[in-house]
Amino acid sequence: MEKASDFQYESSHRDFKNFITSSLWRDMKKELDVWLEMARDECEEKETLKDVFKAQGKADAVRHLQEMPENIMESLGDNNDS
Repeated sequence: MEKASDFQYESSHRDFKNFITSSLWRDMKKELDVWLEMARDECEEKETLKDVFKAQGKADAVRHLQEMPENIMESLGDNNDS
């Protein structure tokens, strides 16, 4: 397993830009929006604090997934278009 400091993306900034503008990502985002709504509903329905925290964790994970392509593209910068 690679260390975080040794990690390099195989995809370029352009690859992520193309992905972000694709119908594939739009479809995936729609599904993630449903997941986020379900996690929020779970937060309201849970009775114990532990279960609320678990539902909040799910919602947080979904938000990170929704932001991941843009964050990676930003970290690659415009100069990595190989």
